[in-house]
Amino acid sequence: MQLVKIFWFISIIGAFAVNVLCYASFPPVVSYYFDIAGNPEMFIGKELFFYYTFAIILIANILLSLLGKIPAYISKELLIVPRKKLWTQDINTRKELNKKLKEWVRGLAMLINFFIMTILGFIANANTENNFSISWVQYLLLFLAICWLIFFFPLFMRKPEVLRD
Repeated sequence: MQLVKIFWFISIIGAFAVNVLCYASFPPVVSYYFDIAGNPEMFIGKELFFYYTFAIILIANILLSLLGKIPAYISKELLIVPRKKLWTQDINTRKELNKKLKEWVRGLAMLINFFIMTILGFIANANTENNFSISWVQYLLLFLAICWLIFFFPLFMRKPEVLRD
């Protein structure tokens, strides 16, 4: 499914774009850790914050991309998927399983990219004079995480396309 790959790529571009926008709006010193009362406790230079965030986005997406390729090299006994016998019965069903698992892991990468964008938004909101109400975003993230988890089971409960009549 090329659509998942496209949305994953868009989420990477979005995470980098949010990072650049936050960099432009940050003061020279960025507070990234706050106590319970909302007072800043830990600070870092905005350039260093930008580069650390850039590295986190890049490393997380590379590692998740590699993680999506691992199931192709795992024996069928170690795989944990619904209807495992059906999905591992021959080379064609196994290829389809690997493709679906890779798409599901890319969904996780999209979710993590949205999570990083949300964290950047909260940090930017706390470090700038423009205080916007962005608390609704946490509910959107929770909804997306639940959808991602629930999507796993219908993805593998159907018969592989190779076996459909």
